[in-house]
Amino acid sequence: IKSNKNVKIFYSITGQGADTPPVGVFTIEKETGWMMVTVPLDREKYASYQEVFRGFVREGVQPGTPVMNVTATDEDDPTTANAILGYSIVKQTPEEPMLFTINSVSGLISVIAAGLDREKVPEYTLIVKAADMEGEGLSNTATAVIQITDANDNAPVFDPIKGLDFETRKQFVLQITVENEEPFSVPLPTSTATVTINVEDVNEAPFFVPAVSREAVLENLPRGDKIIALVAQDPDKQQNQKLRYKIGNDPAKWVSVNGDTGIVTGNGNLDRESEYVKNNTYTIIMMVIDDGIPFATGTGTLVLQVLDINDNGPVPSPRSFVMCSRNPEPQELTISDADLPPNTDPYSVELSHGSDLTWRAEMKGKASMTLVPKEELKVGDYNVYVRLYDAQRLAQLTVVNATICNCEGKAVSCSDKIIAGVDLPIILVILGSVLALLVLILLLLLFLKRKKVVKEPLLLPEDDTRDNIFYYGEEGGGEEDQDYDLSQLHRGLDARPDVMRNDVVPTLMPAPHYRPRPSNPDEIGNFIGE
Repeated sequence: IKSNKNVKIFYSITGQGADTPPVGVFTIEKETGWMMVTVPLDREKYASYQEVFRGFVREGVQPGTPVMNVTATDEDDPTTANAILGYSIVKQTPEEPMLFTINSVSGLISVIAAGLDREKVPEYTLIVKAADMEGEGLSNTATAVIQITDANDNAPVFDPIKGLDFETRKQFVLQITVENEEPFSVPLPTSTATVTINVEDVNEAPFFVPAVSREAVLENLPRGDKIIALVAQDPDKQQNQKLRYKIGNDPAKWVSVNGDTGIVTGNGNLDRESEYVKNNTYTIIMMVIDDGIPFATGTGTLVLQVLDINDNGPVPSPRSFVMCSRNPEPQELTISDADLPPNTDPYSVELSHGSDLTWRAEMKGKASMTLVPKEELKVGDYNVYVRLYDAQRLAQLTVVNATICNCEGKAVSCSDKIIAGVDLPIILVILGSVLALLVLILLLLLFLKRKKVVKEPLLLPEDDTRDNIFYYGEEGGGEEDQDYDLSQLHRGLDARPDVMRNDVVPTLMPAPHYRPRPSNPDEIGNFIGE
């Protein structure tokens, strides 16, 4: 290339064999334009290299509209399948939505769906593959660029009339002319009037400069440290209003703002690993309010780029596993760190709290480790204390629970072990004892159910005692009418003591009262019977 201008020219190539498959066959020197072949050319594989197929289609066409044909040739015997070509589209850019298809036999590219819009996507690039053996053999690719042409699909629009701005222009002077709708036969002077329009000022909302502020800050920023000083302006300059800054939305409550100066400070809780941080950024909505009547509010965005510090140690996963007691396979644990490089791998491991006496830990690659017992362990649960170090020697101690089963080799689950490591024979003895106890209880209940109920007689036996009454089977009086002086019964209350007290037990008890004995001895039996 020659030019009469004193400018520096650079050369580049594009197309098949350069930046599309097969990539890198041809290169060109940037400053001299010298083009070179980097690999031996194979005529059977690529007989020719074409830059780009170009086609055009109007926007808004219906599905099925043909666009262009791509053609490939094969030097093999045309009477065999070795020369029968099959076409397919490998890639479309932009990828979605898929708007084009190709006939596998003829190579005709056509529109497959509606949606072509020149104002949105003016050009599509297709990577087309041609393969012999009806699309199953040797293949080659080419690029097809389809340009979308314009169609009359947008109606004209008028620019909207803009509102008046007091700060831009306070007054408008208009000259109005009055003319007759029908012109006069003789020209007459026209009448004019001048109209002056004064624009009244209204309170407008203040705004941040810039609208979106970005600032990089370290996580775990100390409380009270300055992050940024926000700046806002009020378009109502003549009103000389005072602005006040406020936080609109701070999801994690990590910052504070001085209402008068707009200085944003940290609250001491900024954490890059928090769920509120997305792609290492934390977004805050800020507000600025004037003191107008009524007041007006403007909003802005503060985006914090949270920088990582080494505040998280590496941890293993999983935290618990099952292992056989005999010839166990080493348990592999994956190591993870919430920090970013260089505060992550390579890691190192050691065992502590006596775990190194019975367990052995080794690193496996950059981000994994293995645990295996040094000797055969009894069935049960074991706590293994694993201390991991990151590349900056920050350590994290983690307790890993290992369940040892009575098995050999690779353990899947402990089917022969229950909680606290009880062996299977002991379990069987316990179950047998419980079963025997249940059988004994059932037999006892059955025995009680079959036992006969003894009925009490309706009449009392002769030797039964009721209170102080005794039954005698002899005639005549008993001891109760011989040991007492019955004459005392007739004295009534005269036989009571002279002094009556209710705080001590009486020393003299009145004798019981009996009915007079019958004069007829034959009635003694009836008397006793009564």
